[in-house]
Amino acid sequence: MIVTHNGHPVNGIDVAKYQSRVIDPLPLRPQWLSFFGVKATDTKKISEMGVDPQFGANREAGTMWNVRWRPIYLFVRNPTDWGTMAEQFSLYAQVVGELRPGECVMVDWENHDVTGAHIAELTRLIEIVYGSRWIMYVNDMTPDMVSWMEANVAAGSPVPIVHPNPYYIEEAIRFDAAVWQCGVASRTTCPEPFALYPNCDAIDVDFVLKPDVMDHVCRGGRC
Repeated sequence: MIVTHNGHPVNGIDVAKYQSRVIDPLPLRPQWLSFFGVKATDTKKISEMGVDPQFGANREAGTMWNVRWRPIYLFVRNPTDWGTMAEQFSLYAQVVGELRPGECVMVDWENHDVTGAHIAELTRLIEIVYGSRWIMYVNDMTPDMVSWMEANVAAGSPVPIVHPNPYYIEEAIRFDAAVWQCGVASRTTCPEPFALYPNCDAIDVDFVLKPDVMDHVCRGGRC
């Protein structure tokens, strides 16, 4: 079965509290669903315990479906306002714990105030706890993001990336992305995911460009 969004192939989705609760009881895994990104933490203020309220249900759904690739992600924010990289990652590690077969860590770097130096510190922490079992969601919103992606490509893409661009796959290819986030689906552009999340209006949709890379990361780290 092939699912498309605006004419582009889709084999995955990203979900968080914005999609509301996954359908209950769970149906069988849809044939098209191979990539399932689940938000775990978005620290906001550390004192507010920034755990996504749908994390547990979404993680269990991915496990029950035995989805091939299941990134568990943390949204990183400006350490000056929301806690150091160590504090943000500590919350994530406490909430997620040990990775299950098929899972990996995904860093969601969208905040403009998170610098390359912050990411370097976060990288060190992730690799102490989870080794090379992680990927990066990043795009070209700031010079630091572009510099990080360019350096990653120059080094042979040691960190697989998820690159969002709703129009052009060329940018994902330029930065050697393992996954292309090809847009935000609506019920008209890609209705299939809404059978799983009937109470939402939009779902990010993805296409895995490098299955072998994602297999290595989600099975225990890069070679």
